[in-house]
Parts: sequence; C-alpha cells; structure tokens
Amino acid sequence: MADSAEPSAELEAGRRGIEDLDTEIASVGPWLPSAQLATGEWQLELALKPKDLGDVDPIPPVTRWFVLADAEYPRGRIQIFPAKDGGIEETFPHQELNTPGDFDVPWRAGMLCLVHTISGHELAAARYDPITAYERLPWHVWRALEWLRAASRGELIKPGEPFELPVFGRRDTKGPIVAFRESADSFASWTGVSGRGGLAAIASVSDSGRRVVAARAFRDPRGRSVVDVPWGRHIAEAKESLGVWLRFEAMPVERYWRAPATWAELNAIARAQGFNAIDVVAGVADQIRDGRSHLVLVGFPISAVMGGEHCEYAWEAFELPALHRKGSKTAYPGFRADKALIVADRQIGALSPAATLAWVRTENWHPDHLAARGRFAAELSERRVVLVGAGALGSVVADMLVRGGVTDLAIIDGGVLEAGNLVRHTLSTVSVGMPKALALAARLNAVGPNASVTGFAESLPNLGSEARARIEAADLVIDTTGSDSVIASLGEMTWTSETTIASISLSFGAEKVYAFAARGPEFPAGEFREEIRPWSEADARRPDEYPWEGIGCWSSVFPARDDHVVQLAATAVAWLEGQVQTANAGPRFVVWERAGDGSVTRAATPVTA
Repeated sequence: MADSAEPSAELEAGRRGIEDLDTEIASVGPWLPSAQLATGEWQLELALKPKDLGDVDPIPPVTRWFVLADAEYPRGRIQIFPAKDGGIEETFPHQELNTPGDFDVPWRAGMLCLVHTISGHELAAARYDPITAYERLPWHVWRALEWLRAASRGELIKPGEPFELPVFGRRDTKGPIVAFRESADSFASWTGVSGRGGLAAIASVSDSGRRVVAARAFRDPRGRSVVDVPWGRHIAEAKESLGVWLRFEAMPVERYWRAPATWAELNAIARAQGFNAIDVVAGVADQIRDGRSHLVLVGFPISAVMGGEHCEYAWEAFELPALHRKGSKTAYPGFRADKALIVADRQIGALSPAATLAWVRTENWHPDHLAARGRFAAELSERRVVLVGAGALGSVVADMLVRGGVTDLAIIDGGVLEAGNLVRHTLSTVSVGMPKALALAARLNAVGPNASVTGFAESLPNLGSEARARIEAADLVIDTTGSDSVIASLGEMTWTSETTIASISLSFGAEKVYAFAARGPEFPAGEFREEIRPWSEADARRPDEYPWEGIGCWSSVFPARDDHVVQLAATAVAWLEGQVQTANAGPRFVVWERAGDGSVTRAATPVTA
C-alpha cells in the first residue's frame, strides 16, 4: 500500500508540472492510492488532447489515461495505461498488448513504452528521463502526447528503424520459454521449404523452476526432416516431445500491431497467405492426441530494419490445449470414431475458431544473438579448441571460453574432483568423485546452448585414439596443467602450420601467471623451458612453506585463492585472444603479476621469493 493516505509533496509537484503542459491536457484528476493496493503506487487519471493529430490511424481527439507512480516518486517507475472508459482499445507499436486487463482496475493492459532509449527510434531516443519531481511526470506525459501524434500518423515505426516485433508472448511469466536458433544462414534453408507446417521436435532444456524447451527439428506431417537445428550437445541429446509448426510468408499480425488472439484471427491471416492453419494442425492431430498440451510454433521471415529485406526467421509459440482423446464422449454422433474426434476439436475443442491462443515467451538463442552481450573475436570463438587440464585454472579458462562463444571444445584430464578442489574450481559438490574432464564437459554443455564440449578422462601422453585425434585436429591447444611431462608430450606432437599451442600456468599462491604461445606445426618445448626456468627458480618454495590439508596425513597442496585464479586466468585468456588474431607466428612468453592494490601488471624480470 502507499506509505500515506495523502500524496507526497513530490507527487503533487509532478501533478502541477502536468497541468502546466496546458492546452494539450484536457483534465487532471487527483492522486489516489492505486487500485492495486499491494504495489504501493499512486494513480492519477488524466485526459489528453494532443494537437496536430494525423488521419492515418484512428486516434480520438481526447483519450483518457491512468498514470501509476511509485510512492517514492520521483524515484521508482512510472507507467501510463489507457483507461477502460475513454481510452484507446487497439494495440500499436511501442505498446504492450492492449487487452482489457485485470477486472479490478480501471485501466487496460496496454502500457505505453516511453522510456527506453533505443538508437534509431526517434520516439524512444529523444532524451533521457529527468530526475526532478516537477519535470519527471510531465516528461512521461509529454512522451505520451508525442506517442499519440506518431500513432495517428502511422509513424511509430518508420522504414530504416530497427525491426520491432508485436507483443506475442514476450511478457508471459507462467508458460514455458521456447528457444529457437535462427540466423541468415538458416534463413537460406527455409527459403527452399514449400510446406506450411508439420511436426516439431521439442527438446527439454530445463524443468527446474520454469520449463525451458528448444525447437530441435522441423519435420513434415509424415515425420520426414525439413530443417534440423544445429544445437550444442545438451539440447541435441535432451529428451524430446512433439509439437506443431506453422510457417507464414509474412508476419501474422492484426491491425494495428496486435498478435492474433484466437484461432479465427490466426487462420484468417493464414488463408490470406494461401493456406489453412487449422487444417495443418488437424493433419497431425493423431500424433499429438495424448491428453497433454502441445506447443504450436509460428514462424515467419523478418528483417533487421523496418521495411528492409527479410534476412532470418522468427518463431512465436502458443500452447495448444489437449485434443480430444480416443474413447472420449463427443457431441457429434453419426461420425466415424476417427472423424468424430477431429470434428469435436474443430467445433468445441482446442481448434475451434473461438479458442484463444495462449502465447508464450520465445527467444532466439543463435550464437550471434546471444553474443550481443559479449563474445570473443571470431579468430578465437570459431576455433576447434582442446584444453589440457581441468583443474582450478583449467576449469576457469574453459568456462570463459564457452561463455565467450567457443562451441567446439575438448577437455583432457585424467584426474578426479576432490572436495578440496572446490575452493577454486567451477564444479560443485555434486561432482565430487567424478572425473574432472567429464563433469566439466557436462556442466559446460549446459552453460552454452550451442556448445559441444567433450571430456576425456585421460592424461598425456597416454591418450586413446579419439582423444589423440581431437588434439591433432585442433586449431588451438591450451595446456593449463603446469606439468613438465605434458610439455614434453606436446613437444613430441605435430600439427598444421596454423595451429596455436599455448601453455598457461600459475605461480605459488597465484601471484603470477605465465603464458606462452607458439604457432605450429611443432610446439617448441625447449624454448618454453628456457623462458620459464628463471621464473620457476625464483618462485621455488621450501616444502614447509606449502600448506597441508589436515591431520592424519602430511600432504601438501598448492595455495591459491579463487578470486586470484579468476583474475589471472582472465588476463591470460585476453592475451591469448590477441595471439590467435595476430599474424606473428613466432613464440612469445609473457608474465603478469598481481599487485597489492589488486591490479595486474606485466612483470619484467624474475624476483626471488
């Protein structure tokens, strides 16, 4: 609830600012505690009469709205909704789906999107949200007035602006999240497809908490492959269920920017594009007639900018309620049993024209889309990588590689995870006692939906044929073991002239990180030893300087804090990214050390501990 029965002085200042917008404000009501009492917000009803409305889309001269403001105004969120009485009823771009909304509030659900600054959208990028009490509310209302003017002229989205999808199920918080994987490359696959629908193979990604699934394959009604999706190992090997897919040649949208709400609306759009969507689902109905709901995937081509050429497919999805099952009673006597079921589905069931479409959230998990938040350069992310060593340093490096976009990774380590490793390892207690390489590969496959990580519980030089083939075919080999025998083994192998072989290791206490890289066909083990010898000699410690694990057995362990391992690993990986990008093929050795203030700097010469 609001903190007080009376609005704050700041809320009243914002209200005065709205009144000062003058001739475009028809009326402003008083602040009242929000009808949604649990939100702690205040509501303000107002009527807007923007000047210079266009005649492209019907916006009434006067429209009514509700403003919701946080009790801590000018902090907190501000939302503007159309009123149920006298507000707009259509859905436009830059607006949430404008359904009637909750029954116990006087506003509709179609909140205006006014704040986010998005490069390319004039409406959304005018300037930033003010922070003063007098200015902030009027700014939002002024943006609403500009929104109404643009809507009336059909200018909310313009050719050349970033493409915007209507709100299908993006705001759904209860149904499953459906992942798809589309890009310009897969768009080329779809251009040769003539079918309008069929069966979809749906992979279960996660059932912990909210259900997450992924579209793994698209098949024709007889189950033959149409398009297979190249997911990483976790999704490729996940449990499968069936859904249905429908392919539209243009985005299925109602005027003015509303997703179809019923089968009647969706099928009317399908018919205008030359097919019957209900017939497609009915044609595969017997294969999903199992008493459970199933996903229907709706695909269509989109462009990068409004009005641009189509360049990839987008998929929206809704949940289809369970179809009538064999043996269920129907209201259609006189039909054969098999026909009676589909007639019941079409007339009174999940495929009836009046049946509503329960849109759910979909997301494009193609690497190019996920990489918008950060990815290594292609010279690193597209390499076939083999990591030798799955200890503390190796596990952190592997995690960075997969999160940075590497999809082809093999991990070689013959060790088993112990509880003591957990202080600085990315694995958890559930993996104690398991081979590090296998457990780490399984974890990383779940981290990256496009990653195919293979673990080999083996050690150099005693590799099986598959592990040896992987390391010989690699574009990048990274040793993180700090082992002389591994260095010797690498020095005995051969690669192509473009393979990069690197070694990354830590000093005592993770005070320094040593990094060496060379480009094939051979790893210069002798040169590496010469480079690192003075550093390892300077870093040597007496046996009694090493910590031991506990009473009962004197067993020394290597000391290093997790944050120091991560800091130095990140430094080395960033350096390695530069090495694979450079044209210089000569070996290079560098050392970084941590300073007392937490910074990392290049070390010039060894200093005896």
